[in-house]
Amino acid sequence: MSSTPGTVAPGHVDRVADYYDDNTRRFLLVAESPGSDAIHRGVWTPDVVNAAQAMDTVNRLMIERLRGHIPSGTAQVLDLGCGVGGTMVRLAQEVDGFISGVTISRVQAGIAAKRFAREGLTDRCQVICADFAELPAEPHYDAMVAVEAVVHSPSLEKLLPSLVDRLRPGGRLILCDDWMTDKDRGLAARERCLDQFRAGWRVGSLHTVGELVAMSERAGLRLVEDLDLTA
Repeated sequence: MSSTPGTVAPGHVDRVADYYDDNTRRFLLVAESPGSDAIHRGVWTPDVVNAAQAMDTVNRLMIERLRGHIPSGTAQVLDLGCGVGGTMVRLAQEVDGFISGVTISRVQAGIAAKRFAREGLTDRCQVICADFAELPAEPHYDAMVAVEAVVHSPSLEKLLPSLVDRLRPGGRLILCDDWMTDKDRGLAARERCLDQFRAGWRVGSLHTVGELVAMSERAGLRLVEDLDLTA
């Protein structure tokens, strides 16, 4: 892939789907916290004391930021790139409403559906196997969350307006993902690392936070918080 932002080779979406179909079960086998059913990274904030808590850090931070901002009992929340449903289960435990998830991987969708049945959540949790850039026009959501997912989009510039169209007025979009810093550009060694990262992780949209904010504002969103979890 080219290191030029926005340049993605044809067939990118299919490569993302194949990547997760081929590797999801491996990710679960080597999870940082075995049995967590999570395939995202653990985040070791100062208050975290074990791997299970680290795997739940991002879920906890998102739930804290949803409280008081979505209606009780009727909330509609969408997890973009929901994986095997780990975050959806946590949301269902804390949010009084209906939790949907979308994953492009048939393998992940199947694992998630079995988990919801095992947890007795099939009436409140539903997973859709689809491209999150091509969501149905309905329903509209009170909140959308995405953990290490939108970086796979071939065009974040195009994705954001489509998500805004499916958010209810005042709705929240919470993105936790990889973002560049300005120092990541211009140096040959860093550019090579970025190219390797894009290729290995099937990355289609790698931007700085400033670029994300500008694209979001053009789509009608307003930045409420920028929380750097790098450390």
